[in-house]
Formats: sequence, structure tokens, C-alpha cells
Amino acid sequence: MSAKLRLLERKMARQEQAQAPAPEGHGLGAAIEKIIADEVERRVAEAMQERKPIRQMFNAPKPYTDFEQLPPVAKTRPPKNIGVQVFRDGAGLMRWLTVGDVKFEIQRDGADRIVGMRQVDESPVLPALDIAVKTEARYNPGVPRKLYGNTPEV
Repeated sequence: MSAKLRLLERKMARQEQAQAPAPEGHGLGAAIEKIIADEVERRVAEAMQERKPIRQMFNAPKPYTDFEQLPPVAKTRPPKNIGVQVFRDGAGLMRWLTVGDVKFEIQRDGADRIVGMRQVDESPVLPALDIAVKTEARYNPGVPRKLYGNTPEV
């Protein structure tokens, strides 16, 4: 017989060996196993009695069977009207605005572009300008705008 066949024969002999016999119903090991099995069975029975239905576990409401059982839909309040007032100077540029009761000052850069707004507690008092009443200072679409100081007086 070759070496490979002997190895195979030994391997097959190990697989054919019978498993160890089960312990008999007496002795210390059997008593411990019986106590463990009884305790597991008791705990499982208690858990099954205390088990809640799945609907209670997830706090799901009972299903509705009729349209009249539905609760009324909550009404939302209509939005509060907030008035915005824009205050302009004589040249028509925004200088400050009020939103409700809050006043904001318009901040501008050197080229008179709006760069931000700052909340103010007290609105500044603008000096009275005579330009506001001149018709040249009012905005008319299609007519080039004449601003104060950029055209010679004729």
C-alpha cells in the first residue's frame, strides 16, 4: 500500500468512529443541565406572558374604520401682515426702512451701492431737501435721471 492510501485509510477510520455516548439521566452533570433547562423554560414562559402586542410597542394608534373617526385637521393661523416702509432721500436712494416696528439703516459703499443693513434703535432725522419737490429729481421711466449736482443749472 502506498503512503497516500494509508493516510486516506486513517482519515476514513477517524470519521467512522462513533460519537461519545450521551450522558445518562443520573449524575451531577445531568442534574446541572436539568436545572439550567428548567430555568430557561421558566424565563421564556414569563417573557411570553409579559410580551406586549407589536402595536403597543411602537405606540401606533388604532386603525380607523370610518371617515368620521378621523380627528379634525388643525387650522393654521393666517400669516401676520408685516408692513415694510422704505424711506428715500431727495435723490431717490433708500436710506432706511422699517419692517414692522424694527428700523434698519441702509449701509452703502463709495459708489452708493447697498452693502448691508444695520438695525437702529432710533431713526435718523434727515434734513429737509428742496430737491424732493423738484420735478427733475423724481424718477420718470425713459428719461435720463438728473441727480443733484451733476448737471449745471441753466
